[in-house]
Amino acid sequence: MSVICHHLPTARWRVLPEPCVPVTDAPWDALGAALASLAERCRGHGGFGDAISPAGWLAGRDTALQWAWLATTTAGVPVAAISLARRATQSGSRWSIPFVLVDPLSRRTGLAAGLVRRALAAAEQQGAAVVFAETLTTWGAASEFWAAVARRLAA
Repeated sequence: MSVICHHLPTARWRVLPEPCVPVTDAPWDALGAALASLAERCRGHGGFGDAISPAGWLAGRDTALQWAWLATTTAGVPVAAISLARRATQSGSRWSIPFVLVDPLSRRTGLAAGLVRRALAAAEQQGAAVVFAETLTTWGAASEFWAAVARRLAA
């Protein structure tokens, strides 16, 4: 299994678009039901939605996950979510985006990039200079997305 790792500079978050739907900060523990319904809608479309069991993943979640954002329609239906994690290392902290989930009907709208903007801004506020985003090479759409984000941040 091959993994692509992108180093995203937090200082450049302003070049990414604002989210196109309402986004709220969500306590990580409150994401359970929303993440489960969103992951179910993402199943069969490749990527992280096919890789997780939301109930099992949330029950055994990594304690490094500290921030999350949930994007919803005006009717309150979750259409996307992102998380941000900080893990202590010998040299300080390693920041990462463990997942981005976007409803298939809301993809290619700029929503995911808007959520990445939120996560990078929050990481910068906490003192991070770089956030890591990793994806499997077999997840074509995710690989393309992260490569596009990395290019935009590097421009």
